[in-house]
Amino acid sequence: KRKQTRRERFLAEMDQVVPWTGLLGLIEPFYPPA
Repeated sequence: KRKQTRRERFLAEMDQVVPWTGLLGLIEPFYPPA
């Protein structure tokens, strides 16, 4: 298993503190998933 990059570690931390499901619910009308 390769070393985790700083960006990946940051995203992992954000994933724990930010309610992404609620955030995506707000964003999706403006940015439909590709």
